[in-house]
Amino acid sequence: MNKAIKFLENGRYVIVCAVIAGVAFAVYMLLPLVSGGVLANGSVVTISEPFSGIKIDADAGRVSIVSGDTARVSFSEHDPRIAVSAAVSGGVLAVTAREPWQNHIGFNIGRFGGAGAINVQVTVPQTVFDSITVSSASADTVIDGGTSNVITVKQLDINTVSGDITVNADAQGGNLGTVSGNVSCGGLLSAVSVNTVSGNINLTQAAGDSYGALSLSTVSGDVNLRCDFAGYGADVSFTTVSGALSGAFDGNVRQAVTVTTVSGDVRLG
Repeated sequence: MNKAIKFLENGRYVIVCAVIAGVAFAVYMLLPLVSGGVLANGSVVTISEPFSGIKIDADAGRVSIVSGDTARVSFSEHDPRIAVSAAVSGGVLAVTAREPWQNHIGFNIGRFGGAGAINVQVTVPQTVFDSITVSSASADTVIDGGTSNVITVKQLDINTVSGDITVNADAQGGNLGTVSGNVSCGGLLSAVSVNTVSGNINLTQAAGDSYGALSLSTVSGDVNLRCDFAGYGADVSFTTVSGALSGAFDGNVRQAVTVTTVSGDVRLG
């Protein structure tokens, strides 16, 4: 009799757990809809308020900032469960593209279902910004205003876990970080640190006035730097554990170039 009662109690426990799981899943699927955060694929949000900063918080997919005639944010190729928003507050254009559980409780339960990919493109008419910040789990990030509309930013911060980072812009300070993604930069970077664990770093420094130290650091990735030192007043440091380091310097090298490695190859010219 006791075993039968225990069996029935366990059965009710299983049923209750199943009901709770079903309700949680239903809420997860419907939460973006009731919160008003879902836009259809191909949706474009036109930005009419002025802004001097950009802050993007995305999950997976691709994030890009490009030049154009009007300020707008485009969302495409995203799972309908992703909640998206774009608005100006305090002079900063804030763009969010996250799964609802991340937005509401800070935990991405949807990752186990493979959801989360989205393409976010921010088009900007101006080329000078106080700050640009991009945070993502695995989204690739591209900042490129083109050859005739080079984007200039005082503080550039990009952090991702496995996404690649591609920057063709002038930055007066900032941090570019990824664990396993690759980093590729052009333009003129000043007082910027680039850090990866296993990703490669490829950086081409244009000629110009720069007076902040440039730091390139990786554990096992390779580092390749080409730098025109004409008018360049910054120190450069390479750091790696096992990756290869290579550098090609044009102009007169008047600054300190520091190279640190454990077992990686070094080639400077």
